[in-house]
Amino acid sequence: LRRIEQMGPASKLSSRDLEFVRQPITDALLLLREPVSKTQNIEDSLQELIELWSGAVDITLSIPPSLSHEIECSPTTSRALAELLREAISNAIRHGDATEVVVELRSTADDQDIHVKVVNNGAPILMTATPGLGTQLLDDLTLSWSRSNYKNSVILEAVVPLQNNTRSEERR
Repeated sequence: LRRIEQMGPASKLSSRDLEFVRQPITDALLLLREPVSKTQNIEDSLQELIELWSGAVDITLSIPPSLSHEIECSPTTSRALAELLREAISNAIRHGDATEVVVELRSTADDQDIHVKVVNNGAPILMTATPGLGTQLLDDLTLSWSRSNYKNSVILEAVVPLQNNTRSEERR
């Protein structure tokens, strides 16, 4: 839907445009059919990344306990965040030679989504860089995202939907 909206209301959709929209939706539906073996909380996912990159980078996480619980109640959100963080951290190390990464997660103002902020001390990103698989992954996993250079840091900010059935039930 977001991609169709970005095309503009006056544009005519070609079969290529339709396939561009249809394929990620098809892929997402297939993922939803996969059995979720175990919901891993976000701290455990990050701990795996810390162990993986041990000695190469210091990784810290800041997340309110209540949000951690909300994420744990949503396997889809938990998986999306784990993939997003894996991509952000590995890119900071591989492309920027980062030695420190700070991850902050918080609820958005309306408590419907999660704001992700990943700050690293790696080399500045080139604004002329060619989009790759990581860019596509961020497009697919997030509602919105941006990268910027700030002083001696690279900042990735993203918004991930919090899909929590418990919260929906409470509102009824």
